[in-house]
Amino acid sequence: MMRFRLLRIGAGLILPLAVLLVWWLGTEQGWLNTRVYSSPRLIWAAAATLWEQGLLQQHLLVSLQRAGAGFVIGSVLGIALGVLSGFFRPVELLIDPSVQLFRAIPLTIVLPLFIVWFGFGELPRLLLIILVIVPNLYIDTYSGLRNVDKKLLEVGRVFGLPRAQVIFGVIIPAALPFIFNGLRKASIYAFIMLVFAETLNASSGLGYLAAQAMQFVRMDVLFLVVFIYAILGISADGLVRGIEKLATPWRGKKAVR
Repeated sequence: MMRFRLLRIGAGLILPLAVLLVWWLGTEQGWLNTRVYSSPRLIWAAAATLWEQGLLQQHLLVSLQRAGAGFVIGSVLGIALGVLSGFFRPVELLIDPSVQLFRAIPLTIVLPLFIVWFGFGELPRLLLIILVIVPNLYIDTYSGLRNVDKKLLEVGRVFGLPRAQVIFGVIIPAALPFIFNGLRKASIYAFIMLVFAETLNASSGLGYLAAQAMQFVRMDVLFLVVFIYAILGISADGLVRGIEKLATPWRGKKAVR
């Protein structure tokens, strides 16, 4: 099993490493203009300089705090609304149309309004991350509850399980794959929306660092921020997948015959 996982990881790294190698050769041999495409060497040097100055850690911590807070609050609200709508028809009739309508609104348009209403502090950026997560996670949670295998419910009735045990022992576990799928997407959405939130009138964070790099045409710093965002997104997705494996140990196992 471990050998298979290592092979999968190695296979997945072939293309990125090949692109990195071509990029490095192109910039070092003068085939690519480093003022436009930068280079792995210059990006590494920029990272080292910013780290020594303490700026990289500072902006990275701010971004992690923003994304983490938005992810946690948005996830709790999205799952809670999805569970309420999944179990209670009146709640579904009340909030589902509003959630569906809100999903159609481009949130990038809403941020300037938030800044006018709430000022230039952290609240508008936090709200932007929360509001991109809640509707999507609501949909996944609601779909998971509504698509529980009817045979599982019949088994619960046959064994005479009380309603609470059916809910927490059958329905919720069966819906967990949908919920975790929503959490995986939410972890990515948090960082995607963070990029936009931090480039607009921010004074700290990776997005602010990228905006400053664009202003002063520092392509090395700009590429560095892009790579950091990518690493953070992949790491967040991997963390959620790890938690999913712990929470749903029965998934991926062969049925006993």
